[in-house]
Amino acid sequence: MVDDSYRFRSIFKRHDAVMMLLDAKSGEILDANDSAQRFYGYDHATLTAMSISEINTQVDSTLKQSLSQARQREKNCFIFEHRLKNGESRQVEVHSSPITVDNARLLFSVIHDVSERLEVERKLMLNAKIFEQLSEGVLITDAQGAIVAVNGGFSAITGYQEQDVVGAMPSILNSGRHDAHFFAEMWQQIHQEGHWKGEIWNRRKDGIVYPQLLSSSVVKDDAGDVVNYIGVFSDITQLKDSEKKLIDLAHYDSLTGLPNRLLLTSRIRQAMNRQSVQRNQLALMFLDLDQFKFVNDSHGHTVGDELLKLVSQRLEGLLEEGDTLARIGGDEFVILRVIHADDNACIRLSEDVIHAMNRLFMLKGGIDAQIGVSIGIAQYPENTASTDDLLTFADSAMYHAKKSGRNTYAFYNDTLTVEANHKLRLAVELRQCVQNEELELYYQPQVDLVTGDIIGVEALLRWHHPERGLLSPFHFIDVAEERSIIHDITQWVVETGCQQLKAWQDAGLNVSMAVNISPHNLADVAFTQVVFEALDRTGADPRFLELEITENTLIENQANALKVLEQLRDKGVGIAIDDFGTGYSSMAYLKRYPISKLKIDRHFIKDIQSQSPDEQEVAIVSAMIAMADSLGMGVVAEGIETLHQQAILHELGCTFGQGFLYRRPIPAVEMSELLGLDPEGESGA
Repeated sequence: MVDDSYRFRSIFKRHDAVMMLLDAKSGEILDANDSAQRFYGYDHATLTAMSISEINTQVDSTLKQSLSQARQREKNCFIFEHRLKNGESRQVEVHSSPITVDNARLLFSVIHDVSERLEVERKLMLNAKIFEQLSEGVLITDAQGAIVAVNGGFSAITGYQEQDVVGAMPSILNSGRHDAHFFAEMWQQIHQEGHWKGEIWNRRKDGIVYPQLLSSSVVKDDAGDVVNYIGVFSDITQLKDSEKKLIDLAHYDSLTGLPNRLLLTSRIRQAMNRQSVQRNQLALMFLDLDQFKFVNDSHGHTVGDELLKLVSQRLEGLLEEGDTLARIGGDEFVILRVIHADDNACIRLSEDVIHAMNRLFMLKGGIDAQIGVSIGIAQYPENTASTDDLLTFADSAMYHAKKSGRNTYAFYNDTLTVEANHKLRLAVELRQCVQNEELELYYQPQVDLVTGDIIGVEALLRWHHPERGLLSPFHFIDVAEERSIIHDITQWVVETGCQQLKAWQDAGLNVSMAVNISPHNLADVAFTQVVFEALDRTGADPRFLELEITENTLIENQANALKVLEQLRDKGVGIAIDDFGTGYSSMAYLKRYPISKLKIDRHFIKDIQSQSPDEQEVAIVSAMIAMADSLGMGVVAEGIETLHQQAILHELGCTFGQGFLYRRPIPAVEMSELLGLDPEGESGA
């Protein structure tokens, strides 16, 4: 223990500051006052048995350097991290002075805990760095509103440097877009609630007006007096642009720039509200392009998109002030027009639209496109006062125009309402028919015209309607296709047909089965999977399954047809063209697609039934048979009703036939009997 005067020892021992006496060279703790014992948590004996290195977290080399600096008076103030007995670390400021006692070199160290001060300083430095590097603009004013500081974000956004604005009022940024009432409300909220947040338009140094998201708050001292106001803002120009783009995407067609269904519906509603006061009529014209799908599938979607743009441009050229032209999907457009007093205005506009669409469209790449348009017209308030119904009624009238031959117009009437309600009810019933087991396959034999043997059957769908009795597809297939119910029905037909085909194959019969498919099936990318899974589940031999499609189906689905038909052919499934001669009969289509059989439509067979048939009709049938034969395809004549027709067809070289002469369509049990099977022993469908 260092022997010192009583007064020094008394001050040293009882002083509130933490004090130690260290060996100036080794750093051993020679003495520590009461405050040091309380701070570090060690008693006097323990502390004085320790070296400062056991408390100081610095590495030995650094600590020795610090002791040397203090001993030689090179430095007397240090910031260290000291470890307490409880394991806690504290930041301390150490003031060390060399003294000599009894010829011994000591260090008199006064230690202050500065952990909180350093943390405050660290936070202040961090805040200063954040303030300067923050991408948002920060503006600070004094209590009178004069600008006292801004950050780099402020300068980057506004173009003003700090020296440009310090001492000025924030009104230097005023865009002039907001009135005095706006600012009065803003300041009222700041004074009452202490903050305000909202969108505001301000002006940059270069004069450009832009939108900000501004958050303003007040800073008060302990007495409650205002010291500063702080504004933090960001430039939301891009956000506003994105919002506009989203609004445009939500309300406008991205291809043509025309209003879409959502915006059209809103404008119809607004127009109805106006006209209910002005007593004028509204005409809504539903346009569906004829032959657009043919152009789109033949030349690709890029050409199709170009055609749609040109169509929209031609239609816009027919509009009057106040009209709305919208594209609501695919090749469907709508024109909304106010009709003042001229009852023939809709007719004239419809004729103008048809004329405009019938003119040749000259597209890029030297492609010429010829299309038409079917138009349905519904009127407010004559037909309905409902926005949704007006669109629905115009749509119904458009379908009526298509059924009337296309490239024409039709007005909505009550008959179409009855028809629409019938279709709606039928669609509901159709959705349940598979689940309720109301469907059944009937079969009509196909025979060898030479031997009379049955070589195959055609599966024909029938619906046991709970109220209307047995229905053929003629009564419901259009609705099934319109409402996309056809996919479920086709899946049932293919599955059931394959089950029956497998049953006959197990019974030793190798008859082929033809199944009709819809154009919608050919456009469905999952259709081949439906066929393959049915064959796999039932185990039916795919070589005896034949799918019948019409010529028009090929034309309407060129984009997908070739791929689908090639996949079916690779599986072993045959493809037959049904009703051949009634559509776009073309050698090119027959050569392009993997077709194995042609079915001559009953219309041609009917015309050769007399004892002295028309030579021209006979020549047409003969040419069809010869064409099929030259392409290696089989031929089936449909609708044979007399032996005379059979004889002529046989003479012309037709191999197979089908019709009432042999048998009307019959259920599976009767067909099995006709094939010579015992129904009791057959495990069929």
